[in-house]
Amino acid sequence: MTGSGYEYEISTSQLNELCSMLQQRGYQTISFQDLFASVNGGKALPPKPVILTSDDGYQSVYQYAFPILQSYGFRMTLFLSTDYIGASEGDRRTNTFDAGYPARAMLVWPEVAAMASAGYEIQSHGTGHDRLGSMSFDQTLAQLQSSKAIIQGFSGGVCNVAAWPFNSFSPASVSALSAAGYGAGVAYSGGSLNAASINWGAIPRIPVQASTSIGSLSGYLP
Repeated sequence: MTGSGYEYEISTSQLNELCSMLQQRGYQTISFQDLFASVNGGKALPPKPVILTSDDGYQSVYQYAFPILQSYGFRMTLFLSTDYIGASEGDRRTNTFDAGYPARAMLVWPEVAAMASAGYEIQSHGTGHDRLGSMSFDQTLAQLQSSKAIIQGFSGGVCNVAAWPFNSFSPASVSALSAAGYGAGVAYSGGSLNAASINWGAIPRIPVQASTSIGSLSGYLP
């Protein structure tokens, strides 16, 4: 989130525009735990709920997105690849999984904890940002179990949702998801969620990238 022109980063002005549009239309952010509670227990959701997500765990989420979202009273769900989240500033890592793309600093756990304390939901993106759909059941299970334990240990929250790195998943990885105690897997794209018919192994999302016109998202928003 630097405005550098990298396709998978959005600028602070784009984020402000998105948040402003959502706020003007009466949307309120919820978490996946709120979604589970609504589907499984009948918890009432806001009239216009939205889940904002960010994958990988870039430091820019803490530097730029966090204060902007707070100014609107919004929360976000972060999907972290735990091998890339350092213990402290001296252990800060970069996005070596993004071969060919600009080097970017990743989060450290104190930053994650600060966002978790402010109501951000911290969930799994595996451990090493690997293509889980190309891995065996046992390999995927190990990654999901490890990332779950690490995230719950540092954030103090419940980790029971995983976003598939590179949008790579398979019947074996979806089975491993359930075996590891997760309630849902999240795909990269696919559109808005139809709560009447949820694919819990690949919940769809609406990608927002550098080339995305915020106005073009209006079609998804009643």
